Amino acid sequence: MLEIISPREYVNRPDVLAGAGSYIKKYGKNVFILHTAKSLEVVKQQLFASLEKAGIGYELVFFAGYPNVEKAEAYASTYAKRIDAVIGIGGGRVIDMTKVLGNLLDVPIIAVPTVAATCAAWAAISILYTDEGRFIEVHANNRAPSLILADTRILMQSPVRYTYAGIIDTFAKWYELEPYLKSKQRDSDLLVTSDVAQRAFGLLIAHAGKAIAEAGKGIVSDAAVQTIDCILFLAGLAGSFKSDKPYRGAAHTFYNLSTQVFPAPQLLHGEKIAFGLVFQQVLLHKQPTEINETIRLFANYFNLFTLKDFRLGNHSGQKIATLAGNIAHAIQREYLPQAGFTHSKQEIEAALYEADRLIGIGKEQYF
Repeated sequence: MLEIISPREYVNRPDVLAGAGSYIKKYGKNVFILHTAKSLEVVKQQLFASLEKAGIGYELVFFAGYPNVEKAEAYASTYAKRIDAVIGIGGGRVIDMTKVLGNLLDVPIIAVPTVAATCAAWAAISILYTDEGRFIEVHANNRAPSLILADTRILMQSPVRYTYAGIIDTFAKWYELEPYLKSKQRDSDLLVTSDVAQRAFGLLIAHAGKAIAEAGKGIVSDAAVQTIDCILFLAGLAGSFKSDKPYRGAAHTFYNLSTQVFPAPQLLHGEKIAFGLVFQQVLLHKQPTEINETIRLFANYFNLFTLKDFRLGNHSGQKIATLAGNIAHAIQREYLPQAGFTHSKQEIEAALYEADRLIGIGKEQYF
C-alpha cells in the first residue's frame, strides 16, 4: 500500500513574502500566525504589509519550547472559531506545532520557514516532544501544509549554522535509504524515494558551497534557490511516500532516542543527525575509507560533533548503555532486516563509541 501526502503549493524565490497576501488569501481572510520572536522580526516588514494589502486579518501568537499535542489542543480551544487558516513562521518546531494545530482544526496550513535546517515545512509529519525536549513520537498528520512560502533571501541570510544542519539532514535521506537498495525486493516507493534523495545529495554537493559563499556577500543566486529546493522540496518529497514497509535509518533513530536520554538542546537536529550517520556507517561495517570520506564531507559543513558536545553530564557511560538498549529494541521492532540492521545492544554501544572516536579524530584533522 502506498500513500502520498504532499503540499498543494510550494514557492521558493527571493522576496516572495512581499507578495504573500496574494497566495494566502486563497485559504482564508482570517489567519492565526504562530511565530517565535526572531522569526517574526525577520518577516514582519514584508509579510504584514502584504497581508493588509490583501485584506487578510491576522492574530499573532508567540510560540516557545517544543511542540506537542497538549499545546495544540490548548491553541485549538482558544482560537477555533476565529480562524480560516494557520500560519507557522520559523523553524521546524514552530512549523511542526502549526501542522498539528491545523490538523486538529481541519483548516489549511501555511508554512513560512525562516531557516532551512530541516524539511519540516514540506513534511506532513510532526516531531513531538515533552516540554523538556524529550522525543515522544513521529506524529502522522492527515494533511501537509497547503502552501509553503520559502523566501530564499531570508533563508540564505539566516545564521549559516542552520543551513549546514539542513544540508546534513538532507544528506541523511540518501544515507538512510541506501542500505535498503541491496534488497532483492525493491518496491516502487523505495526506488522513487531513493532517486529523489540521491538527486538532492548530488545537487547540494554541486551548489551549496557556492550558495553559502555568495550569501555571505549578500548575493542570492540560482545556486541558493537550488540549495533551498534540496533542503525543503526534495528532502520533503523523499519523505512524502508512505508505505507499509518502514525504511528506517539509524541516524534518525539515534536522534529521536538520544533526546530521551540526553536532550542536548544546544545542538540542532542536523548536527545530531551527523553523528547518527557516522554511527550508522560503523554499525553496518562500512569500509574505513568510506567512513573517513563521510567525516571529511561533514567537516565541510562544520558538522562534526562528538558525544562530549552532547554534554551528557553525570553517568555518561550509563546513559550510552541505555541509549544502545533503546536503539536495539527499536531495530528489532521497526526495521526491515534485509538492510543489515540486526544488532545487539553490545554491538550498538560499541558502534556509538567508535563513531565518537572517529569523529574526534576528524575534528583534530579538519578543524
